[in-house]
Amino acid sequence: MNWLHNRALILVIFLTALSGCVVKDNNSQQPTIEQLKQIEPPKVTIYVHGTHFWFNRMFKKYTFCPRGLHQVHSLSENYVYRWLVADTLASTDCEQFPQEHFYIFSWSGLLSYEARETAALELYAALKKLISDYQNKYGIEPHICMITHSHGGNVALNLAKIKEVELDLCIHKLVMLAVPVQKRTEHFIKHSMFKQIYSFHSRFDAIQVLDPQGMYQRTADEKANKTKVPLFSQRLFEPQANLVQAKIKFEYIGPFHVSFILSTFLTKLPSMLNSFDSITSETKEKTNILTVVLNKDHKKPVKIAHGLS
Repeated sequence: MNWLHNRALILVIFLTALSGCVVKDNNSQQPTIEQLKQIEPPKVTIYVHGTHFWFNRMFKKYTFCPRGLHQVHSLSENYVYRWLVADTLASTDCEQFPQEHFYIFSWSGLLSYEARETAALELYAALKKLISDYQNKYGIEPHICMITHSHGGNVALNLAKIKEVELDLCIHKLVMLAVPVQKRTEHFIKHSMFKQIYSFHSRFDAIQVLDPQGMYQRTADEKANKTKVPLFSQRLFEPQANLVQAKIKFEYIGPFHVSFILSTFLTKLPSMLNSFDSITSETKEKTNILTVVLNKDHKKPVKIAHGLS
């Protein structure tokens, strides 16, 4: 019986040692804090469209999308902002704008301050969920680049009105294409949530400044402070260190308002952003504007000059 007892004891010791080896092996696969720091965050791109007008309703097959944040692969290939914006940017620079991390935020598109504020609340809720999902899946927060067109830029800026946003939201790059600059939202670019801001405009774009902000009913604060509101929207923000403002010119004419979401412009956007990143903060703060000359046949800018020209 002793020999049987001894063999059983040896078997128990062997199995215990084996299980210990397995546990150690599992522990060795867990990344250290230093390894986590070296993980590159996923590059998430979010496109926010502008105001929808009557003609959008005529082409619902191409322009309709349920409200909310959608991964582009979940959307119909006919959806205009998928093939016009997401597919163009992803095919132009898949490293900067990877399609698997490309999202489109759809909102009512109504032309009103209230609609854009409501959209900002919806966008905030969607961003919180997205960030949480990425943390659970990748173990790290994503690097968010938000690209907006027209009043989609004011939807993004209205995020700064949400009190909780300062605690749990970071927009690493905010790219605003032809945003109507308005008194109620222009100061939001100073919010710490926006790490780097790029604003593009064209003097051939009449629609950008057409929204008559001076004709809207004034808020109580505007009345109390006797805020002077220009009749029409503007093109430029006050310069600051993390802001690059670019006046876009093609060699002959344009771009117009819709041109900013066409391939003639979007195929050049990645190289412009890379070029702007090399500009120092001091230069951005002192220089009110950059003038960028584009050629329709080249992806890189023909010329980038400081100041208006």
